[in-house]
Amino acid sequence: MSTDIVNLTISFIISVIAEVVAYYIIKKFESKQKQPKKTGSGSRKIRILFIFLLITPSSFWVLNGFINPPSPIIKITEINDKPINQIGAPNTDIGFELKIKGHSSKPSLKIYIVVKPLIDPFWYIQPPAPAQFIGVGNTDWVGKAYLGEARRGVGDDFIVFAVASSKEYVPEQKLDKAPDGTKSNSILLRRTQ
Repeated sequence: MSTDIVNLTISFIISVIAEVVAYYIIKKFESKQKQPKKTGSGSRKIRILFIFLLITPSSFWVLNGFINPPSPIIKITEINDKPINQIGAPNTDIGFELKIKGHSSKPSLKIYIVVKPLIDPFWYIQPPAPAQFIGVGNTDWVGKAYLGEARRGVGDDFIVFAVASSKEYVPEQKLDKAPDGTKSNSILLRRTQ
């Protein structure tokens, strides 16, 4: 279960408990009043307080989805026009340049493809993958990744994944750690050409 769902569930439970407690406090307060029930200003104030206490936690729970929206979903769907489930490691048709397709649930974030050679401690940022809007809250993207150099890297293993990030990265940037952002599925590839 994702942390977003857990956080929303906890917020909902807290809001329900707060509403129940507020209801019983107001009922107890009304029962202690010695005056007969009437629509006077005291009773009206209690009802307004009750409505406020009832609406506030519920509003917080609903708005929590907007304040802390769920993390975007990003995934690689194809490499060199083959679906991911047809790509196995080691491969027989993986060369220097790859065409990578994917899907993102958050079109406003930039998509970067990242390559990590297993023999190298660094993470390499590839050129951004332009997003193509396909429907409300969804985009497909296509980008290129380069495994090693044109004449070096044959026989080496590489991890390839995409990152959806609001942070700006420079193509060919070399990082000491994985870049910030929501990461896609990782694909292990062996360059054979």
